[in-house]
Formats: sequence, C-alpha cells, structure tokens
Amino acid sequence: SSRRRHTRYSLQSRGLGDVYKRQARDQNVINALRDHTPVIRNALILLYSSANYDEVTTREGKEKLLADGLAEIERVMVEETGEGGVEALYFTALVIQ
Repeated sequence: SSRRRHTRYSLQSRGLGDVYKRQARDQNVINALRDHTPVIRNALILLYSSANYDEVTTREGKEKLLADGLAEIERVMVEETGEGGVEALYFTALVIQ
C-alpha cells in the first residue's frame, strides 16, 4: 500500500526532549519499528545525548538531528531485521533545555 503510516512516541534525553514520527509505507517495517522500539530508543538516546546545545538551536542543527536520527534508525533496523525501510523522521515537538 502507498498509504503512509506513522508511529509516535516520546524520548527524553539530557534535557533534549522530542516527540517525533517515523514514516514507513510497508506494514512489515511498521511492525518491525514497533517490535524494536527499545533498541531504537536506546540508539537515539545515545546519539542525541551528545548533541551540542548551540548546534541544535539552529535550523541546520535540527535538520542534522533528524538526518542523524533517521540514519541511526535505519542502522538499527538493518542490524535487527536485515532491512531498513524507514522513509523519514519528523519532529512534531521539540524541547531544548
């Protein structure tokens, strides 16, 4: 199906809190994202915990967070399932402290 489906959850890490949606079209990918949420969450916490405040306050910095997060989710998915398939990562809210 070409319909887009989204998953959403919160991640809190060193004052960098975000709510985001991951986009995938394949139901198997959506199921795998749900099944591997703890591993993905851990990977994103490790990634985002090293984020520099001055970098993430710019538009370019936020775009880099999304790009790096998507790459990290894809890495985990390939490692855990043998394939990726996540098309995009979107922030729907972002709190930087």
